Amino acid sequence: MKINVLTYPFEHIIIEDYFEENELKDIFNELEAIFLFKEKSSNFFNWSLSATNKDKLHTNRIAFDTKNFSRNKESIIVKHFEKIFRPDISSFLFKNSNFCNFFKCITETGVVVGVYQDGDFYEPHFDLGVITSIAHIWHPDFKFEGGELYFPGFNDYTIVPKFNNLIIFPSYLIHGVRKIKNLVKNKNLLYNRVSLTMLSASGQGPEANKNLKIKHDY
Repeated sequence: MKINVLTYPFEHIIIEDYFEENELKDIFNELEAIFLFKEKSSNFFNWSLSATNKDKLHTNRIAFDTKNFSRNKESIIVKHFEKIFRPDISSFLFKNSNFCNFFKCITETGVVVGVYQDGDFYEPHFDLGVITSIAHIWHPDFKFEGGELYFPGFNDYTIVPKFNNLIIFPSYLIHGVRKIKNLVKNKNLLYNRVSLTMLSASGQGPEANKNLKIKHDY
């Protein structure tokens, strides 16, 4: 794991090789189970969290919240994602990044899985949360073009998604995903550009000081 703190054109973090090999195996297994459920439950009403803006399609990706598929709301994806609150990682972020100090007042997290198939995109938008953290994974044999994360307010500053990299930035920043072109065709949904997005929310007033996710002194 390598943590890169970038300040241009705005402060953001890129953590290379965020998940360990055993964690990736757990994540792929959970996603495979969810995708199998989808095949058998085509009428599941909350399968897509796609958004619209003034009746215009905002994104046509498949998206779902992991908690809707987890027993007792416990998801292995969320568990592995939340290692960002471990002392060795969070302490480094607190010391070297300004906006990451908002992690200290996070009281709730959730992970949304986005599956970008051939031709999918996400128009510029901002997230409802404090800090957005996005990891990208896909099947090792999958190849694609496009799918870059871009920020229109900063001359379309672009971040190319790389396997197992975690991108962290303030949720209020407008960002979008460029159209993807699949170079490998396969019915398995993991043969697509898959994003794992952790949205972090803060309570109000005294709630914001409970630091429910941080288990150490800072």
